[in-house]
This record gives sequence, C-alpha cells and structure tokens, in this order.
Amino acid sequence: MPMTVKQVAEIAGVTVRTLHHYDSIGLLRPSAVSDAGYRLYDEAALMRLQQILFFREAGLPLKQIKRILGDEGFDAAGALRAHRKELVRRRGRLSLLICNIDRTLRAMEGGKQLSANEIFEGFGKRVVKENEEKYGEEIRSRYGDEAVNRSNAVIAQMDRDQYERLQKEGQAVYETLAGLMHLPPGAPSVQEGIDRFAAYIRRFGDYPDCALRGLGEMYVEDGRFKAFFDAIAPGLAEFIRDALRERYPQRDNSAVKT
Repeated sequence: MPMTVKQVAEIAGVTVRTLHHYDSIGLLRPSAVSDAGYRLYDEAALMRLQQILFFREAGLPLKQIKRILGDEGFDAAGALRAHRKELVRRRGRLSLLICNIDRTLRAMEGGKQLSANEIFEGFGKRVVKENEEKYGEEIRSRYGDEAVNRSNAVIAQMDRDQYERLQKEGQAVYETLAGLMHLPPGAPSVQEGIDRFAAYIRRFGDYPDCALRGLGEMYVEDGRFKAFFDAIAPGLAEFIRDALRERYPQRDNSAVKT
C-alpha cells in the first residue's frame, strides 16, 4: 500500500521538507499523487530513498547521487553490497575504539596508568586495515603477498606516535625531492634524495630495486597516489618516477623477487 510523504518521513527518519526537496530536484519523485494532492510512495520509491540515504551517509552530494541512480547500468544489489562492506568496515573500527575507551575508563577508575602502547593499542592494525581496503588488491598484484604482509606487520606493531613519526619522515623525504625538481632526475643531489627515499621505503620490508622502480610507475598511474604527490608539488610523482628510472634502470631478463 502506498505511503504518504508524512509516513515515509517518519519511517525513514527524514523531514517532510527533505522529501519535498528531493522531489523538486528530480532525485525522488512520488510514485503517484492522490486526488487530494498528497504525494504517495510505493515500494520502489522507498528502495530508491534507501539508496539515497546510504549514499548521503557516505558523504556524496545530491547531484552525484542523482547521476549514479540515473545511470542505466546502476546495480542496486551491487550498491547495497558496497554499502554493507563500508558499514562493516566502520563497525570494526568503532568496535576497536570502544574497546580502547572501555579499557581507558577502567584504568582511570581503578587508578591505573596505561602505557602509550595500551592507550593507542590497535592503531597500527587499523591503519593496515584501511590501507588494505584502499590499495591492497593493487599492491598485492604488483609485489606479491609476502612483501605486502611484511610491510603490514611493521605498521601493525606501531602506536600512533610511532606511525606519525614515520609519516613525518616520509613527508620530509618527499619535500626534499620536491625542492630538487629544478634539476634533472639524474643529478647527484637528486639521486641522493632517491637513496633516502629507498631507505625509507625499505623500512617496511626488503624491496628489491625493481620494486622501487615499480613504485614510481604506480605513483603516476594511480590517481590517488598522483594526487597525494601533486599536493606537495605539481609533477612530483613524475619526477620521482623518472629519478627512480635513473637510479634503478630496467635490465633485460631481470628477475623480480619479492
């Protein structure tokens, strides 16, 4: 049985004004209008509203949601699976934070002082989980499970301070290279910067020369990495790639080991 706009607003936890707005921009039209002029919504409209609210929870703007839902190839079931995966990820992260809060509260109430590692326990594991979700499939296909697992093991043991120090170290390496972009990639000072870069990357595992060269290629090919380096200095991803090519030239029939 179709529901009125007021009924839909109550059950979905939105305002009537919100539903009116969705109607006015063509995002969610009522299924019908009664003789008395009331908007009515059937099951298909409710399912569309559910998708809209999921996408809004993910932070997407209404214009983008409208384009997604308006795509003829939109897969509602696939979208729901993606929403579920994201919610499970958030649940895992929140559960870990709740456990840490509970532990801290028990310590405070019992007069116990926690160590820094206890306060931030699980921080490194959370970083590993997030990195796996963003880049895991790609870097595993490039470098193999063993290399990625070694890197993850290093990060998983870190607390927040250790991880932030490592991030600052990397940032300093990248900024040093950015300051050398006026020089050719093969210049001695640039290659010294690349040696620092290699030493930093190898903090995470035994990466061979070919893997380091591959990183430079990925920094340019992957829009996420390229955006990160361009934020430091436009063209930095390409500069690092070219400098890595100079430092670790491609050799015929070279074996890639991980």
